[in-house]
Amino acid sequence: MFKSILSFIGSLFSWLGNLVVKAPKCKGPDTGAVGASILFTVKSGFEKLSDDYFYSFDFGDSTPSTALTEGKKLRKEYGTLGMIYVFKVAGVYNVRVREKCPFDAHDHWSDPHPIKIT
Repeated sequence: MFKSILSFIGSLFSWLGNLVVKAPKCKGPDTGAVGASILFTVKSGFEKLSDDYFYSFDFGDSTPSTALTEGKKLRKEYGTLGMIYVFKVAGVYNVRVREKCPFDAHDHWSDPHPIKIT
């Protein structure tokens, strides 16, 4: 009985989350230099709970996506809801961020944010 109630609640959150929650947005500069520290931030699809959500970045340079990290940990480490990255090779990259709620009701990738590294 308890499992069926939890399953129903999870399904309800999933349904509601897909109706009202928007995909996150990845923000950062349009250009940067090889070896420079570049900060990418997140505009959450659900601002009020963003510290409790989990985030992963894909920097578009064939390195694995970062591990899912809780929003409040990112704020503590970087002073914002975001992450610093250093590109090692010049090129144009599409950076994306994944936002996932702790209840698996909301799990979306942002549209790509292009950056040109010289």
